Amino acid sequence: MIKGISTGVGHVTIIDNSKVTKQDIQNNFFLDPESTGQSKSKSTAELLQELNEDASVAHEEKNPSELIQNNPELFDPFTTIITVNMAEQEVLKLAAICNESKKTLITVKNKGLVGVFSIQAPEHTGKRKKEKRLNSGPIINYILQ
Repeated sequence: MIKGISTGVGHVTIIDNSKVTKQDIQNNFFLDPESTGQSKSKSTAELLQELNEDASVAHEEKNPSELIQNNPELFDPFTTIITVNMAEQEVLKLAAICNESKKTLITVKNKGLVGVFSIQAPEHTGKRKKEKRLNSGPIINYILQ
């Protein structure tokens, strides 16, 4: 998931308290065999930083579920939050936090090559602006506010 958003993003924070396993190396583009047994968030952040030197990449070696429960203000500076294979109860709590603070939440569940994702985003209102052109019908522009 991170590989797809690595360009054009100014800041990424990876939060994970687990260690890298051999299975992780097979499934994760940002991990190499030397990462086995090391912090997954740190190893991923280091390799992501190499891919996009212009971005600021940080990592937190903390349990995301505990942060959602005990320290939800940690998410305040984020504009978009992406979860991968997080338990449903934690996703629901995080969704409430994101909804209240008008943040975008992308949840991903995957197993092997099969996956599903959902997006919860704050409402964007638009205004219609009609313009007339010579010899043609009206053009409608939507302006997001």
